[in-house]
Amino acid sequence: MFTFKNGAVATVHAVGQMTIAHIAQGVQKKIQPVPVPTFTTDMGAGPVAQENPADPDYQRAVAERNGKINMLIMEAMIDLAVDIEIDHEALNHLKTGLERIGMPLDEISDKVAYVKHICVTNADELNPLGNMIRGELEEATAAAAATFSSDVPVPRPEPVELAA
Repeated sequence: MFTFKNGAVATVHAVGQMTIAHIAQGVQKKIQPVPVPTFTTDMGAGPVAQENPADPDYQRAVAERNGKINMLIMEAMIDLAVDIEIDHEALNHLKTGLERIGMPLDEISDKVAYVKHICVTNADELNPLGNMIRGELEEATAAAAATFSSDVPVPRPEPVELAA
């Protein structure tokens, strides 16, 4: 179970690593790579085209593409792994408001729209949700718990005498 800060409760099913890799591979194929810009140099042997991956516009375009890829992967994982009762009234209110200002929601499902735009109230919730979807939360909790031992003595500082 995962409780969002807005109080919505979801059942989260772990998605296997092979499924996540399959999703990532499919998403990367859907979003075209950004062509690396080139420039021409001539060192006396004739013009030669060279790639310029340091171009700031190229760097921004690559970062934007990577952001889109990550968002689509997250959306697919939410759609597969999260079972939640959608508050259709809240979701419709949001959709209506966004349509009114010319920014309609374009999500793969109402569930994804509800989780992303109603349940996730801040980015801090995405990491634990992602960990649960990847099946890492239980493992991480168990590993952390194993490092705590009740038989470890707590060191106490030696008393210090103060000069009079």
